[in-house]
Amino acid sequence: MKTNLNQKMTMNQGRIYQCGTVLQPPRSNHKSFTITLREYLCKNNNFKEPAWTRRIGSGKISVDGRVVTDPDFSLSPGSKVAYHRSPWNEPVIRVIDGSDDDEDVDDPHVLRVIYKDEYLMAVHKPSGFPTMPSQTYFEYSVLNVLRNSQQTFLAPPQPVHRLGVGTSGVVLIATSLEARRRLT
Repeated sequence: MKTNLNQKMTMNQGRIYQCGTVLQPPRSNHKSFTITLREYLCKNNNFKEPAWTRRIGSGKISVDGRVVTDPDFSLSPGSKVAYHRSPWNEPVIRVIDGSDDDEDVDDPHVLRVIYKDEYLMAVHKPSGFPTMPSQTYFEYSVLNVLRNSQQTFLAPPQPVHRLGVGTSGVVLIATSLEARRRLT
């Protein structure tokens, strides 16, 4: 990852969104049913036709693992469609132990661990970062930052509740299967 420390931003790895599998409509003859790639994407996903046409033309859409650049490409039932989103800049967030007194407690790019035992962790989440991955924050969310940290856990860390992106506060994290089962 490329990191710009002045802006505390980093280029992520991009993301592949599975747009679905083409289904045959009821009462349809399998051999005669077709739908174009553009029609399928506009009908089944959130973006408008010009956006999908641009993405198809720039090679960001694949069908059954092959890049397709023709918006009028005919899909058949069972075709799997994916959107390959290019990498984008995300704000960096790092994890620090709450006992690190030399760290700035008001730094909006710090996820501060305020309690930890073998089953549970409590972290202070700053405003501006999501608890779970989203469209804007994929790699730098509370979930992914903790899962990709160098810390050792009994099970992959899992938030037991969420705080909104604009909310700062304490998030409880289950770090064992037992805690996850009891708290969720």
